[in-house]
Amino acid sequence: MSILSIAKRLLGAVSSLAISRLAVPPFAPAAEDPAVADQANSLLGLNLSERVLKYDSNNEDPEGLNPTVEDAATVEYELFDGDVKVGQMKGVGRMLYKRDHGAFVAYFSEVITLTDGTVIRIGGLVDDSRLTAGE
Repeated sequence: MSILSIAKRLLGAVSSLAISRLAVPPFAPAAEDPAVADQANSLLGLNLSERVLKYDSNNEDPEGLNPTVEDAATVEYELFDGDVKVGQMKGVGRMLYKRDHGAFVAYFSEVITLTDGTVIRIGGLVDDSRLTAGE
């Protein structure tokens, strides 16, 4: 094995370890990690709402009541806590399949950029009927 391939493997292992320690939230707050309990490090939104800035979809039904497996959409929102803008969100979704009982499953991901510059990225599978219902 060459020195270059060993270095690449080592760098990959170190990178994975660093990401798991720095980017992944703790499973539960530990006593030795007081930053988690510091209210200055928290965003608590009790009255969150969204305002749509942009919505593009290949499905002409804007209400989402007639989904198809081919559906794909991009969205952009402003995020508010009461009357105060706290961030902006960009999302993308793609319908993946229809379940036996008729509900569609989609993959949806969002990048949320808070007004202080914090970036939160989320994504996963969703039951499209529940998403359309606002759940």
